[in-house]
Amino acid sequence: MRILTDNPAMAAAFLPESASAIRRHAGGPTAFDRALTAALGLERIEVAEGPANRSCWKTLIVVSETDASQFDAIDRVLASGERLPGPVASVAITGTRFHGHRGRSWAAARGNLHVSVAMPLGVDAADSGIALSMLPAVAAVDAIGAHTQGALVPAIKWVNDVVIGERKVGGVLTAARVTGRTVDDVIWGIGVNVEVAPGIVPDPFVPGTTCLREHPGGESATAAGLFRALLDAIEHRQARLTRDGPRDLRDAYRSRCAVLGREVQVWDESACAGPDPAAWGRPFAEGVVAAVTDDLSLRLEGQPQPVTRGRLALRAPRTA
Repeated sequence: MRILTDNPAMAAAFLPESASAIRRHAGGPTAFDRALTAALGLERIEVAEGPANRSCWKTLIVVSETDASQFDAIDRVLASGERLPGPVASVAITGTRFHGHRGRSWAAARGNLHVSVAMPLGVDAADSGIALSMLPAVAAVDAIGAHTQGALVPAIKWVNDVVIGERKVGGVLTAARVTGRTVDDVIWGIGVNVEVAPGIVPDPFVPGTTCLREHPGGESATAAGLFRALLDAIEHRQARLTRDGPRDLRDAYRSRCAVLGREVQVWDESACAGPDPAAWGRPFAEGVVAAVTDDLSLRLEGQPQPVTRGRLALRAPRTA
């Protein structure tokens, strides 16, 4: 495993369990290394090598701080024509200009996990494309469960939020590079609040935030430990998707979905862009979620048309 880092001692904590230290420096940076270093806004980065292991990950990037989104940086490097050297995993301890879906700001607090991974694929877009957008959320839930020995069981709030109860603990992003009918590469961005629940202004979509350490069983959670569990979960889910097709991943997403059976309201993204909910007008769809379809649409009870877009708010459960 090649390692790119500005702090080798810190990077060692994020290595797979079987690799306790960075043993020796490798050769100089490749064209991909130099392009990514520049895209991350870093002046320099060390190239090292960790012990061999059985995982699929070929390159690990660990940086103390970056002034650019790792997700965006990898996307720009691939758009420039550079090719992935194999599966790449990148983690930043903290940074600025991180974001969630549609550019919404993401606070990168120290002690939390901020990961972007990229994998070369070569899979059929029609068969696996939607499943690829389900995978990071499912893998995040898998990893949190594994890291806390099953004490914490998060859920997925449609489409890409990870929640414990009603509060957001994480979020994911997906970008795919497609040629014709083939997905050449996929990039996933995954953020999880491990030690810190960032302060937010509550709204109907994110009424509150939480972190793993706020919950019984999550008190000893660490970003490094969750990172290792996350890499295992992504590798496992992607291998099954490639081998068996998308059905298992779709079923896993549905079984972890926080909105099934819940009463929801959905607004157009443009309608709810302002900070005052009173100015948004009525949601374009509302009702009880009966199903999540294979293409990630929502079926609402009594509604003839599926919901394929928009921002979703959970309504409080009705009491007797």
